[in-house]
Amino acid sequence: MSRKSTFKKLEENNGDVYKEVFDILLKVLDNVIKAPENIKYRKLRLSNEIVSNKLIPAIGALECLFDFGFQEADEFLELPQTIPLEEIQKIRQEFYECHVEYVATCNRTSTAVALKKVILFEEIRSISKLVLLYENKDLQATARSIIPLDNLKSQCSKMRRGKDKFAEEFALVFELMRWFKYDFFKWMNSPECEKCKCSSTFKGFSQRPEDLVKANRVEEYTCPKCQDRLIFPRYNDPAILLITRTGRCGEWANCFCLLCRSLGYETRFILDKTDHVWVEIFSKSLSRWIHCDPCENTLDKPLMYEKGWNKKLSYVIAISCEEIQDVTWRYTTDFDKVRARRKLCREEDLIIFMLKFSNELQTSLPQERKSYLAKRRLYECIEMLAPPQADGEYDGRTSGSLEWRLNRNECKETPQKFIWEPNEVEIRNKIFSLKYYSSKNKYLRTESLDVVEGWENGVFEVKSIFRKVEFDWKQCYLSRTEGSKDGTIQWRFSSKKVNLRIDYVIVSYHSTVFHSGQIRWLLCNDETCVPLKTSKLMLLYN
Repeated sequence: MSRKSTFKKLEENNGDVYKEVFDILLKVLDNVIKAPENIKYRKLRLSNEIVSNKLIPAIGALECLFDFGFQEADEFLELPQTIPLEEIQKIRQEFYECHVEYVATCNRTSTAVALKKVILFEEIRSISKLVLLYENKDLQATARSIIPLDNLKSQCSKMRRGKDKFAEEFALVFELMRWFKYDFFKWMNSPECEKCKCSSTFKGFSQRPEDLVKANRVEEYTCPKCQDRLIFPRYNDPAILLITRTGRCGEWANCFCLLCRSLGYETRFILDKTDHVWVEIFSKSLSRWIHCDPCENTLDKPLMYEKGWNKKLSYVIAISCEEIQDVTWRYTTDFDKVRARRKLCREEDLIIFMLKFSNELQTSLPQERKSYLAKRRLYECIEMLAPPQADGEYDGRTSGSLEWRLNRNECKETPQKFIWEPNEVEIRNKIFSLKYYSSKNKYLRTESLDVVEGWENGVFEVKSIFRKVEFDWKQCYLSRTEGSKDGTIQWRFSSKKVNLRIDYVIVSYHSTVFHSGQIRWLLCNDETCVPLKTSKLMLLYN
C-alpha cells in the first residue's frame, strides 16, 4: 500500500474524529521536525491517554504512524534517529497535502449537498404557493360548477348498500376520480399535427411567447411529416387547467386537488422526487391519509409505485395549506434502500425545515386547530415507523403512451407480438426490405414506402429496452433500461402465408457498448440461431 493510500484511510473516520486525529499526527511530526535530537518527541507510550483513547481506536491512525517510520519498542512506538530529517519533512508535506485534498473534496461535496438542499426546499415552497390557490373560494365555486355532482351522487347511492364506512365516505371520491379520468381530463403524450393528423416529436423547451406568459414552461415539438413546429404549454394555475383540461401527472394532480378541496375534502399534493405527483385525502372514518392517483384512477394503493412501477423512491413529500410532511415511508417496504438513496440533505435539516414551514402555514390558525394538527401529525409518524406489508399483485403504469412508459421502465406490459409479413408490393417485387430510423423513431418498408411509427410497434418481444434520446449529444438509440441486468429485443419475419422461399438475408446494423457492456446479435429460424459478427453488415444465404 502506498503512503498516500495509508494516509487516506484516515478519511474513513467521521469528520470530527478525522480532524482530531489529523491534528495529533501532524503535531507529532512537527515536534520531531522542530527538535529532531529530542528523544521524547520520537517516543509515543502506548498507554498514553491520547494514544490509547484517540489514535489506537481511529481507523488508519496506527498505519500512518508506521508509515511515518515509527516502530514498535516494548511499551512504545519509536521513530529511529536513523531516519533523516529531510525524509520526515517530506512525509509531513505529503501528509498535509492529503489533508488539503480531503478538505477540498469535503467542501465541494458540502457545497453540492447544500445546493441540492436549497433546490428541494425551494421546490416545496413553490408547490406550497400553488396549494394555497386551492383555498380560493371563488375558484372552488367555479370548480364545483363544473363537476356533475348530482350524477356522481346518483352513482354513489348504488355503491353504499352493504358497504363499510370507508366505502361510503369515499364513494363520491371514487366517482369523481372516474369522471375526472374518463370524461373531464385528457392525457397529453405529444401534440397532434392538425394538418397531418400524426403525433409530433419532442425537440426541447422553448421560450415562452407573450401570449403564454402564464405557462410554467413551454415544450416544443415537430411534426415528422410536414416539419411544422408545435408547442405544448405546461400550466400550473389550476384555474387555467379547468379550461385546458389536459396535461400529464402534474396537471392531473393539480386540477384534481382543486376539485377535491371544492367538495370539502382535506387534500394534500404529493411530490415524489423520482418524477411523479399524486394526491392524498384524509379519511375521517379511518383517521388516516389515503393515497389517491387520478392518473391511474387508483385509491389507497400506496405501494403501487415501488411494487408495480419499479420506482426507486427517495423523497415523497406531502404539501397542504396547513403543513408539510415527509410521507416516504408510507410508499415503501424497504426502508434501508430508500434511506441510502436520500442524499439531497441531512435528515435533521429536512425535519427542521418541515416543522418550521408548517408553523408558518399555521400562524393564523386557532390554537385548537394547531393542537389537532400536531396530534394528527404524531399519529401519522407512528403509523410510518414500520414498513407496510405488500398485499397482492400491483400493476404497472397505465397513463401515458406505451413507449413513454417503457422508456421510464414503469410498466409490466410488453408491446404487441408483431410479425412482419410481405405485402402485395413486396411479393410482386420479391424483395422485403425494412429499415428502422432511431432518429425519427419509425420503420420504413423501402419497396412499398409504408411507414410504421414507433419502435415498439414493430417488435415481437422486448425486455428492459427503451429508446434513449440525448438532446445534448443530438443522438438517439435503443438502449438497455438503466438498472436492469440485461435487455433483449426480438423482431420476427414470416413468409409462410405467401408460400415464398427466402434466397438470402442481408442484415445491416450498428451497435455500441459503454463500460463493460456486451451486445449479441442472433439470426434465428424455427430450428437454430446463427450469431452475427461484430461487423455492420452480414450476408447470409439460405
